[in-house]
Amino acid sequence: MHTKESEITSARRAISRTKELIESHTQDTVVQIYPINNNRHFIFITEKNMRYQQAFKRNFFMSFGKIFADKGMVGCGESVNKEMIEFALMSGIHAFIFVYQNHSTYSIPVKEFKDYAESHGTIRETLSGERTYSVPIKMLRKW
Repeated sequence: MHTKESEITSARRAISRTKELIESHTQDTVVQIYPINNNRHFIFITEKNMRYQQAFKRNFFMSFGKIFADKGMVGCGESVNKEMIEFALMSGIHAFIFVYQNHSTYSIPVKEFKDYAESHGTIRETLSGERTYSVPIKMLRKW
């Protein structure tokens, strides 16, 4: 797969973008960053003890509308596995931050993500047996 030089290619390479966006959007300083989930996610903790969980994504969950069409869903969405949602809630994570390969960045409070998926029935078990929660793109806030 050929990538453009300016594209973000991993969660680790998205760290500086996430740190910059957290600080500019919250007027708070990131004081600690650490990896979880085999370096696929990173936790950011600020001076005011706000916590964010970054997930790097190559693209949106493009099959969202097709998979959840019976629930009236259309278009693309975003998805997080159940274990990461549970971890985020137990760890006091305020919001998920999704950073995409093309530098687009979105956020959503963890509880809002979970509540939407539960109330709208956008929870599924993948072919590999993983349980995921999903939301439509309209739920995400562009940063």
